Amino acid sequence: MDRNYNYFSEENIDWSDIYAKYNDKFRDLKTFNDENADRSLAMKEINLASKYFSDISSKILDNHFFFLVEFPFPQMKKGGKIIRIFNGDTNTAIDVDGSYDQTFTKGNIRIDKKKAIEGASRLFIDGTLKRKSFKDKEGNLESLYTLGMLKDMRDNTLYFGFDIFQLSKHAIKYSDKIFPNFSPKRVYLTGSDYFGHVPDSIENEFKTGLEKIDYFMYNAMSGLIDSKEYKDVLNHKNLFLTKGILDCSSLKRDWTLVGPLLVRVVAQVYFKLQSYKEQYKNKMSSSSLKKIVGKLEKKVTQMLSSHGETLKELSDCGIYDMFFNKLIDGSMKKIIIDLRGNGGGLALDRLNFVDRLISKRSLYGYERTKEGNGRFNYTPWIPVYTKTHPHGLKSPIPIVILIDKGSGSMSEITTVMLKTQDKVKVIGDYSNGAFAGLTGQYEFNGGLRASNEYLLFYMPAMAFKDRNHKILEGIGAKPDILIIPTEDDILNGRDPALEKAIEEIDKMD
Repeated sequence: MDRNYNYFSEENIDWSDIYAKYNDKFRDLKTFNDENADRSLAMKEINLASKYFSDISSKILDNHFFFLVEFPFPQMKKGGKIIRIFNGDTNTAIDVDGSYDQTFTKGNIRIDKKKAIEGASRLFIDGTLKRKSFKDKEGNLESLYTLGMLKDMRDNTLYFGFDIFQLSKHAIKYSDKIFPNFSPKRVYLTGSDYFGHVPDSIENEFKTGLEKIDYFMYNAMSGLIDSKEYKDVLNHKNLFLTKGILDCSSLKRDWTLVGPLLVRVVAQVYFKLQSYKEQYKNKMSSSSLKKIVGKLEKKVTQMLSSHGETLKELSDCGIYDMFFNKLIDGSMKKIIIDLRGNGGGLALDRLNFVDRLISKRSLYGYERTKEGNGRFNYTPWIPVYTKTHPHGLKSPIPIVILIDKGSGSMSEITTVMLKTQDKVKVIGDYSNGAFAGLTGQYEFNGGLRASNEYLLFYMPAMAFKDRNHKILEGIGAKPDILIIPTEDDILNGRDPALEKAIEEIDKMD
């Protein structure tokens, strides 16, 4: 922890005293790693150790921080362990019989996000509802977002129910994916070493024939590039790169029209290649023939595959159709962003999503990392600023953000960033208070994880404070209008925070 943990200065705790106090307590436990220990006593001591770990973790300010403990248990099959996880939200109690009970700290009542979105969607203008889900690493379907235009509003108002910051991976469209490069390029060039496996007796004949096929493909692809169908696709590309507008349905239509032209080229090249392989199959080894001819076969296969992947990529562009395009052309006047229950996700979504809503550069906070291995070796606090997006807002529009205790990490940074802009209100409960910055496992001072045989620590890379120099870790972003649902609201399907958001944004200009 001395090497990586970022909030020692802010906790006002003498961790040396904590260490001394609990070191003696842990030393009094006698069954640890004793294969012959009494199993009942060992379990009681594991539970007692868990209570100590829980008491220690409750003092940790960082809400991303957690540690995992693997307790070896006597007389279990080889490698048998009891695994428990601790963080600032865990409370552990030991009953009189020595049994163990671990609970998680509960905040205020929170509305179920799925039910909140169902309620919001009933307020959408017909035909504007768009949903996006994706499969997680375990293959489970996870909601990414739900959006739609709210009816009965003074101005065009979008509701964006955002469930996890994974847009960059599952919703953002990248130029190289939707506009694959079909520019003609020779595969075999005179003087190359591709023909080193060809017997000398037939090298010139073989090389000349193969280069003719290569040249045929080059000319055929040049013709495709010059076609009206492909030029229509390039018009979409120019609009996407210069203005950020993506009309997926018409782009998919135009790519579909390119398909038959591409298939014709590929079929002709494949026919020539198969004839060529048949011609030379008895004149050279099959491995040499496959290695050389396979270069062209791979190229045409990749072109067909890229075309198919592009059509698949363009099958779902709801966030462009209903959000980004309207943001650019000015037809969307107001936005409600529902970050309740959104625990965070990809920092890259700042560039691909949050920055689109930024209309001016503003200081939003300060970040600090560890500078050395000492407990208080920190870098100075570095100011961090919002950035505008080339295809984002040019001037502010009314935005209301909904947050609660389930809004963590990127949801909180997003809230703090947008609060520096004009015409932004935050409604709901305080957020989770997990602002510390994350990075890749191996990219910072030995990584975010430190472990030995029994313990694994997860520690974020950066500390954060807001532009007023206030540490928000463990506290959360403060809403402008505090609204916490009651049990009666939950039982009767009411969403007072959303109701207030609609009321407030409809008054904003």
